[in-house]
Amino acid sequence: MMLALATLAATLALPLRNHAGAAVQLSTAQKGRTIAVPLGDSVLVAMRDGRTWRVANADPTILAPRIGVMWMRGVQGGYVTKRIGRDTLRLSAPGARPVIFRVNVIAPESRHAPHY
Repeated sequence: MMLALATLAATLALPLRNHAGAAVQLSTAQKGRTIAVPLGDSVLVAMRDGRTWRVANADPTILAPRIGVMWMRGVQGGYVTKRIGRDTLRLSAPGARPVIFRVNVIAPESRHAPHY
């Protein structure tokens, strides 16, 4: 059920609801989509497919990488939304097509926008 809601929100570029302290997770279900994440929330890239993905962040002033964290297998990294704007995460792995995530960081009050 949560995956279906997350997929619907990603498709419509609506903010994904997350619980306090939980990160919005990006995986193959969201590839190529634009995701809206409220300012101050976290983003976790977790492909969990066994490949060694390399993440290129277009603007680390919008999505700041969490440094000094040892991620579990299948997780490529975590980010904190630092300012409102648009950022792109491009993932590449040997023998795989690139995966692109577009993230719109929105104002925190937009978190309570209606979900259709």
